[in-house]
Amino acid sequence: MHARSAFSALDDPREAAAAAATSACAGEAEAPALVLAFVSPPHAGAAGAIAATLREATGASRVAGCVGGGVISGSEEHEGRGPAIALLAVFGDEGDGLSVTTLVHPGAGRGGADGPTAERAAARAVREALSGPTDRALHVLLPCPFRFDAAALVAALDAGGSFLPTVGGAAAPAPGEQRCVAFADDTVVAGGAVSVLLQGRFRALVACAQGCRPLVPPGRVTRSDGNVILEIDGRPAVEKLAEAVGRAEKLDGVRAVFAALGLDGLSAPTEAGDFLIRHVAGVDREAGVVAVAAPVTTGTPVTFAALDPASARADMAARVEEIAAPFAGGAAAPSFGLLFECLGRGRGLFGEPNADSEAIAARLPGLPIAGFFGNAEIAPLLGRSYVHAYTGVLAVVAPRSPR
Repeated sequence: MHARSAFSALDDPREAAAAAATSACAGEAEAPALVLAFVSPPHAGAAGAIAATLREATGASRVAGCVGGGVISGSEEHEGRGPAIALLAVFGDEGDGLSVTTLVHPGAGRGGADGPTAERAAARAVREALSGPTDRALHVLLPCPFRFDAAALVAALDAGGSFLPTVGGAAAPAPGEQRCVAFADDTVVAGGAVSVLLQGRFRALVACAQGCRPLVPPGRVTRSDGNVILEIDGRPAVEKLAEAVGRAEKLDGVRAVFAALGLDGLSAPTEAGDFLIRHVAGVDREAGVVAVAAPVTTGTPVTFAALDPASARADMAARVEEIAAPFAGGAAAPSFGLLFECLGRGRGLFGEPNADSEAIAARLPGLPIAGFFGNAEIAPLLGRSYVHAYTGVLAVVAPRSPR
């Protein structure tokens, strides 16, 4: 397979979609198997018109996408509030067996009476769409972070059979909205999610670059109640937080402090990539407890971490190097990439535009890439898929070497 990326900043959404489609498909003999389109908030109300225009202009078998807080095309990150469309057209080549399935999942409302019922149903639908081995598949998930529980979906997927790598990003709302828009083919969903399932003779390589670094050595939760950490290593949880805050105040360029929960399966996490970053939801200094934006069980390794531009830049460079290394050794060149960035990265974190996308372009020059800035990122670590925060997730699809 091969792909081409395109971008348009035209004000009119139909004209922008048509211009990007024309650019992506110029000179191609066949219609694309898939067009992914990520649009900025000014185009949110025209998502259906954009999808219809893309299908008409490209003849694509499948069209999908969502609204992002900013969009990414190639090595350029468009973070402004103006209209923008980043497009990736994926073309099947002879012998690669590429198939694409799109699924629309309605949202039930996070924490609603239905619980994760909608998310479990979505996971079953994705599993039922599989027609081959999961190591020749990639699941792209584009959920609304306010009305659809992506963590519940990926947990159900992981529990439902052999590991299926899931990547993606949580869509961003239009100003004043709490239902984020995604679309697949001729359906627009507000407050739900869209899945794109790619299958064929390819391999997917995924990098998850952290934006935060641990401030103090981790301890272990010795008492908890739901999402409230009562004690760490037998001492009030607030003491560990105070130690981390004191450390953060002595460091240059460090931003806000977050909880860092050790990944399942790691008995002694130490590196930034060993933790899931979660917001501190509240602190009761008198009681000595810390609430975080996730359930916490006794025995979980925990520390506190800070958003740090220097370590974020270094971690992206290291993760990209890991992905690029096989191609430098003579493996077939990658076909395309998808980049899902936290809204907390970009210019606001690094002080300049294009930091992550340029790091990728330096090691994978010419790679067609599309992506967006969103409210969360989804990527696998240690054989499970997780919802992340303040990360940059790069998924690279490459031909599978013949055997």
